[in-house]
Amino acid sequence: MLFISEISKFFSMFTLAVVIYAVVMILINVIMSSRRGWLMAALRVGMTIVSAIIAVPITKRLVGALADVAYDILVPMLGSDISDALTDIPAGADGLRVLAALLAAPILYLVVFLVIRFIMGIVGLAVARILPFLRHPSLRAAGLPLGALNGLLVVIVTMIPLCGFLAMGGRIIDHFVDTAEKYQSTTIDDALDEMDVTKSDLSRLSREIELHPVVLIVNAFAGNRVFDELTVADLDSTQTHGKTVQMDLEEGIDGLISAGVAGVTAFESFDNEDYTSADKQLLYDTADRVLESEWVSMLATDTIVTVSTRWKNNEEFIGMARPSINATIDPTFNKVLDILSKETSETIEEDLHTIMDVVGDFLVADLLSEDSLDPAAMAQSIQASGLLNTTLAKLETNPRLCPLVGELRTLSVRLVTEMLGVDELKNGKYADEMNMVADELNNALNMPEAERHTAVQNALNTAFKDYGIEVPKDVAMQMTDHMFDELGKDGKIESDELTDYFVKHADEGFDLVPDDIPDDLPDDLPTDQIPGDIPDEIPGDLIP
Repeated sequence: MLFISEISKFFSMFTLAVVIYAVVMILINVIMSSRRGWLMAALRVGMTIVSAIIAVPITKRLVGALADVAYDILVPMLGSDISDALTDIPAGADGLRVLAALLAAPILYLVVFLVIRFIMGIVGLAVARILPFLRHPSLRAAGLPLGALNGLLVVIVTMIPLCGFLAMGGRIIDHFVDTAEKYQSTTIDDALDEMDVTKSDLSRLSREIELHPVVLIVNAFAGNRVFDELTVADLDSTQTHGKTVQMDLEEGIDGLISAGVAGVTAFESFDNEDYTSADKQLLYDTADRVLESEWVSMLATDTIVTVSTRWKNNEEFIGMARPSINATIDPTFNKVLDILSKETSETIEEDLHTIMDVVGDFLVADLLSEDSLDPAAMAQSIQASGLLNTTLAKLETNPRLCPLVGELRTLSVRLVTEMLGVDELKNGKYADEMNMVADELNNALNMPEAERHTAVQNALNTAFKDYGIEVPKDVAMQMTDHMFDELGKDGKIESDELTDYFVKHADEGFDLVPDDIPDDLPDDLPTDQIPGDIPDEIPGDLIP
């Protein structure tokens, strides 16, 4: 109730202030018209109208020069992390620069109008001195209503920025409430509770603003059209995205709100014990909200590219470190980051929907929880969900995500290798089992595809049954195709070759640091860091 009473108090004071302002302006103009006659009163009305009209294009030309100033004022308010990140997000930096300029445009319009009107007033007086008949006090009675009209016009024009921001704010609040009602975010509800504000309070505030008499009157007299014209501009992204897009201040803010609320709710749903298809729909909605606005879409693209690039290099992004994933999954995650680091605004829509689809399937099947990241648990989850083949089919329809098909097949090999144990494989623990599997693979070389999959799965499960290892059908199927792609090119598969194959792909899971070593050392390397000659043989007395 406190919030509602404060709203009522504010708007009562606002109404009183505007009424006093209007009365004062009308009285001043009526008095001036009564002294100068109806011709000067009519001239003043004309000058006010002309000043209001020509102030729009002049403001739009001048506001570009203020973009950098407004941006420099706005960005520090966002915090140092976001300020630093914007250097790597072209659409973010350029877009915020335009948004800052659009926020400043209505205020600049007021200044430009007052300056033009003042200059015209001086010119009008000079003309009146040259043409004395303009100052003839004839028909003073007719000049009084013209004076009142001029005073009212000045009030309306000077109130356009404030009423425009109020009306826009009311619509944005309404949009936020509708979005928050649709997605029901716990985080947002908690934030509102801390501010002791309810969604119904915000809805009432929105109605109070949009239906306020002053706002309605000013906007009815072309205020809406002037404000809308001032808050739209082109964002030149030809250098970064190959196109110029139109930015609308209200649309841009609405787009950020939609994407933000949907994204927060989708992020919250990751913690649900029972992740459902309805939760997965939140991922789709987040993608759709991001793509509603061309600018927000470009902003999302640049953000995804920046985050992926930084995480590939094990760097943080606005305080968010690369997710900690086990060694089995890391190479697959690296491949995803590599693909996302090359996104463009033309590819983002298709890729985002495909990724959301696949990630949603994995979440519904509980394949990304901490408990399921253990290789054996993951293999069991894959077997229970039957998702592996479905996922590969979805990825194969997307030309940019196709490389993940091979990566997921390699992942299936790593899962089995991790269950067996890399050290045990290297030490020859499974020599007999590898002979058995190699013999079955050789027998399957000339089998039809379906029979080959079944034969290899049976061979793997029979060979490692005593170790409690069961290879799921989907995993065995992808492993079979993968093994035949890499092995048996000479018509025969040896057990040692098979063991090396498993070990090699297990090592990929730990090979997270590039091992490319330059052939030549830099010239400026300190000499005390350059090793001397290393003897070919180590003296016998140094060997323990």
